[in-house]
Amino acid sequence: FMFADDHAVQAMAAYPSWIHDFIVEQKVTPNIDKLAAEGVVFANSFCGNSICAPSRATVLTGKLSHANGVTRWQKFDGSQTTFPKLLQAAGYQTAIIGKWHLISDPTGFDFWRVLPGQGVYYNPEFITPTGKKQIKGYTTDIITDIALDWLSGLVSVPLWKQVVRLVGLRYQAAGCQHFGAGPLILQPDHRKPT
Repeated sequence: FMFADDHAVQAMAAYPSWIHDFIVEQKVTPNIDKLAAEGVVFANSFCGNSICAPSRATVLTGKLSHANGVTRWQKFDGSQTTFPKLLQAAGYQTAIIGKWHLISDPTGFDFWRVLPGQGVYYNPEFITPTGKKQIKGYTTDIITDIALDWLSGLVSVPLWKQVVRLVGLRYQAAGCQHFGAGPLILQPDHRKPT
C-alpha cells in the first residue's frame, strides 16, 4: 500500500479522464501506472476526508473524522482499532515509513520510522521507537532505502507496509541525482520549473 498526497485521479494514466492522452504521452506517472497495471485499481472508491492528517486517520480507522477524533491537524488516538492492528493480529508484519502527520506515535506497526509534521526534503529527522534520528540525504531516497532494508530483513511471513513518500505540499526540490544537474525547484502556484 502506498499513500501519497496531492494526486488527483485525473493526474494518473491509470484512470480515465479528459487529460488521459496527455498523461500517457508525457509519461507523467509511469511508476504509478505500472503499479496500477500490475496490481489493483480502485474504480469506485470514496475519500472520507481529503485533508492530510484527517485523511490518514480515516484510512487507518475506517471511521469518518468526527468519529476518529481527527478533524484537522490533531493528535491521533492510537488506542482505536486500525487496520494495521487487525493485520498484525492475523499474523502480518506491518511497517510505516515516511510521513505520519498525526502527532502521536504510530501503533499497530512492527516497524516504524516517521517524519515529524510535514517533514523536510533534505537531511530529515525521523521519529523512531527509541527516539529521534537525523539521516543525511534526500528524504524520498532515504524513505525508499529504509523500506527496502526492512523488506530485505523479513522472513517468509505475510506483510503489509506503508511507505509514505514526501511529496509536494509546498515548494519542492527533487534530489540532484534525479536530474543530473542542480535541484529542480517547482513553484507551488504553477508547478513549472524555475
